[in-house]
Parts: sequence; C-alpha cells; structure tokens
Amino acid sequence: MLGYYENQIETDNIIKIHSDGERWLHTGDLGYLNDDGVLFVSGRIKRILITKGDDGTPTKLFPARIENLIMKHPSVELCCVATLPDDVRVNVAIAFVVLVNDVEESSKLIDDLMNYCKENLPDYMLPEKIIFKESLPRTQRGKVDYRTLEKEAEKL
Repeated sequence: MLGYYENQIETDNIIKIHSDGERWLHTGDLGYLNDDGVLFVSGRIKRILITKGDDGTPTKLFPARIENLIMKHPSVELCCVATLPDDVRVNVAIAFVVLVNDVEESSKLIDDLMNYCKENLPDYMLPEKIIFKESLPRTQRGKVDYRTLEKEAEKL
C-alpha cells in the first residue's frame, strides 16, 4: 500500500517508517506466523484492555482469548465479550453467548460455562456475567459488533 488517496494524515497514521528505513503498514491486527510462514490474525490491538486481578496488579485483558475459549464449549455457537468500566478492576468482561440450536438457557449452563472459564483462564479474565442471546449484532461488514454489545452491557 502506498497510502490513502489524497489523505496524507491517515497515510501517516497507518504507515510508519522504522529505524532501519523500512516502511511498514500498521493495521492494528495481532497475529503470528507459523513454522510454514502462514500468517494468522488472532485479534485487534484496540481490544486489549487493562484490568486488575484480586491482588490489585494491573494486567492486560484479551476479550478474544475469552471468546475463543467459550466458543470451544459444545453448547456454544458464538460468543462476544464486551467490557465495562469498573471502579475497582478498571475493566471487566461480560460474555454474550449464542447457544447451539438444541441447547436451552439455564442457570446450570451458566454455572457450567463459568466453571469451564475458571478451569482455563486466569482469574482476572473471568467474565463477570454471561448473557444468552438469540443472535449477536453485526457491523455492515458482517463482523460481530462488540461496541453495540458494550452499550447494551452498560444498561445491565
């Protein structure tokens, strides 16, 4: 990419010249290369937030890590984690979950999902709440709209 057409400000925001003189496109995506050189996109830098654990130590909260784990549960079709500001912990996670067709909402299932999270995530990443939904809102590009869910979470 050479830059944005007739928009030098946005071009300068996304294309950076590194100390070695090379120009790099900074997309805001997180990812990794496997041993074969294949690039995998694993998240967005903008979705990394600060939280505090029980000991009060600030640490990073990765909504995508929580989402990926919850979506591995056999009862879950889709998950999106929104975050809410919190006076004590800075930010907390709220998991919005769409269940597979034949699974019904229940307090037992919430307990099961929370225990699943406790077994596989550090304490500071545990969702404060799990909310079941029929579907999740989408952006115009078809991605799950976590910003809309954050606004919904504010009303809880």
